[in-house]
Amino acid sequence: MKIVVERRCGVVGEYNIFSRCAGSNPARPPVVLVHGLSVSSAYMRPLLLALAPHFRVCAPDLPGYGRSEKPLETLDLQALAGVLHHWMSAMGMPRAVLLGNSMGCQIILELACTHPQAVERAVLVSPTMDPSAPGALQLILRGARNMLYEPPALIPLLVRDYWAAGLRRTFRTLRMAQREPVRERLARMPAPSLVVRGQHDTIVTQPWAEEAARLLPDGRLVVIQGAAHATNYDASHALAGVVRRFVDA
Repeated sequence: MKIVVERRCGVVGEYNIFSRCAGSNPARPPVVLVHGLSVSSAYMRPLLLALAPHFRVCAPDLPGYGRSEKPLETLDLQALAGVLHHWMSAMGMPRAVLLGNSMGCQIILELACTHPQAVERAVLVSPTMDPSAPGALQLILRGARNMLYEPPALIPLLVRDYWAAGLRRTFRTLRMAQREPVRERLARMPAPSLVVRGQHDTIVTQPWAEEAARLLPDGRLVVIQGAAHATNYDASHALAGVVRRFVDA
C-alpha cells in the first residue's frame, strides 16, 4: 500500500509548527505521536508509516525541535503540553490516542492532567524519568549503552535533531523533565494506558516499567522482544501491532 505522508506548517498560538500526517480511518480514533527529548517527528516516521494503514496518524515537531519554530526561551513540559493541545484542536483532533516515546510520555501525562478530555487512550513507550537514574550523567551513560542495541541508521537522525535543538535547550529541558512528579502524574492518568518497554532498553529499566504500569489507574505493560529505547524506530511494526490491539480492546 502506498502511504502518502502529508507535511505541513501551521501557526499554533504564537509558534509555527511542522507536522507529518498519514492515513485515514474514521472508524478508529486518530493517533498522535509525541517525540522525546530534542528529537523530532522524523524519529516517529517509521511508526507513523506502520500505523497509517489502520489510523489517521499525525506527529508534530514541538516548538524548539525539528523543523518547527525555535523560541528563544526553553519551554517546560507544561508549556509543551499546552502547545500540543492547541495543535490537536487546530488539526481537527480534539480527542485522540496519544503515543509518546521517552520524555514524550511526560508531555502526554501533563496533557492528561490539564486536558483529560483530549486523551482517548495513552501509549507510553519507554517512559521517563526512571527514578533509579536521577542524575543527568547517569542518564547520558545509560543512553550511550542503549545505542549498542539501536540500528546504525538511527545515529545520523539523532545527530541532526540534537544539533537542531541545541545543547542549551536539550540540557535545560532534561533538567526540567527530571524535576517533574512523574509518579503523581501516572497515578492521575484518566484514560486507559499501556506502558511499552523494549527488551534491551537501558534507559528505562524493567522494574521502573512495571512500577509505572502499576501506578496507572487502568494500566498494563507490554515488553517488545529485541527492541531498545527507540521502539518506535527499531521495532515499529511490532509496536504498531501492539497499538492496534490496545485500541481495539
